[in-house]
Amino acid sequence: MKNALLALFTVFASAGLVAAQFQINTPDNLIECVPSLITWINGDSPFTLVIHEPDANGHIIQEFSDLTSRSFTWSTDVSAGTTVGFSLRDRSGAEAQSAPVTILAGSSTSCIA
Repeated sequence: MKNALLALFTVFASAGLVAAQFQINTPDNLIECVPSLITWINGDSPFTLVIHEPDANGHIIQEFSDLTSRSFTWSTDVSAGTTVGFSLRDRSGAEAQSAPVTILAGSSTSCIA
């Protein structure tokens, strides 16, 4: 039975009939005051992107709603040394999360309020 299910999954996957998972890509090298491209795959727009502290009850740092594309350029206007996580929700309520990322020091802090 297990082999039959695996064979059936393989047939569907090779035919492109298995849906890919909704996923946000963990950004590399977030640099303070340098725009960062946040990307994701799948899901149904509009999307809501939440930047938060990475612990279980992480404080929301910023939130961006009604995004219709599969990418967002974030100004990275958070101080160096801060560790953040990214959560993304789509129209259906599906959610994807990134791994935690620590913001690196840049050559300017002019974007920090």
